[in-house]
Amino acid sequence: MGAEHRDPAFGPQEEPLTEIYDKSDAKAQIDGQLAVLWDNSRAHGLPTKSAEVGYKTSFGRQLGVVSARTVKNLLRNPRTSVLQLAMMVLLGALVGAIYWQVNDSKSSGLQNRVGALFFIIMNLIFGNLDAVELFIKERAIFIHENASGYYRVSSYFLAKVLCDMIPRRTIPPLIFCAIAYYMIGFQSDVEKFFIFSLTMVLVAVAGSALAFFFSATVQVFAIANLLIALCYVFMMLFGGFVVNVGSVLSWLQWIKWLSFFRYGLNAASINELHGKEFCDYDVKRNISDCLPGDAYLTAQGIPFGSAWDLWQNILALASMAVIMLVLAYVQLRRLKKLK
Repeated sequence: MGAEHRDPAFGPQEEPLTEIYDKSDAKAQIDGQLAVLWDNSRAHGLPTKSAEVGYKTSFGRQLGVVSARTVKNLLRNPRTSVLQLAMMVLLGALVGAIYWQVNDSKSSGLQNRVGALFFIIMNLIFGNLDAVELFIKERAIFIHENASGYYRVSSYFLAKVLCDMIPRRTIPPLIFCAIAYYMIGFQSDVEKFFIFSLTMVLVAVAGSALAFFFSATVQVFAIANLLIALCYVFMMLFGGFVVNVGSVLSWLQWIKWLSFFRYGLNAASINELHGKEFCDYDVKRNISDCLPGDAYLTAQGIPFGSAWDLWQNILALASMAVIMLVLAYVQLRRLKKLK
């Protein structure tokens, strides 16, 4: 037990054992012996740092084992995945019902189409808020197992990302697109449907990749959740639908180049509106008032003259997703494994 001393306010207290040890002759003796060993090691050129952790198994073996464990955890608690899938089906049907078979009129057809595209993108991006917990929830386990040489950072990262990205960030958006696309009444062309689906999947993947980055960077779930929501809101504001980006202060306009909303909405708008006309008919006077979809794209500053104008947005989404995933991996590698 520690030595007692009196405090005038609280009476007798015990001095902490750590402070007693710091003042003891035993600690001074041990420090002296360690100093001698350290000097001898340096004098003989011996390593003075702990040896790097070695791995007894290959990358493929580690990837398979960690992936199998992750899949088992998902199967043991399937409620989250099943609920997310059910929500996507329900939301797809609800969006399809709200925008049921939109017409081609100038007064409502154009507005409803663009509104539906924006709402779908917003839902797919904000639906990734739960991805923030991917690396936060098992951070302590990962640090312990990686420091003990169970697996590499790369095998753990790839297994976790693939087992989360495919069943929860790729398949549900595809089901959502299959339900909502034809219910809304977008152009019934197979190529346009696949471009729409590809765009929406990449929007969801890019949104989840940003969430993975914050999950690997921040230790507290509440803080990570706040940061990712703030990023999503700014991306939405500079996506080109809520506010005309050209009217924003010039020193803020650069944010549009970081907006998933902007690239997703541009690609989806070109895919749906390019070459299409929206007309109001006056039956009594036999007059039609038409607005080409290309005129709307021009007014929004969306280039559409070539195929590259469409695919550059899709490529930007894919590139930003890859960049965010690489940054998330770097952040995992930077975690202090030995304490």
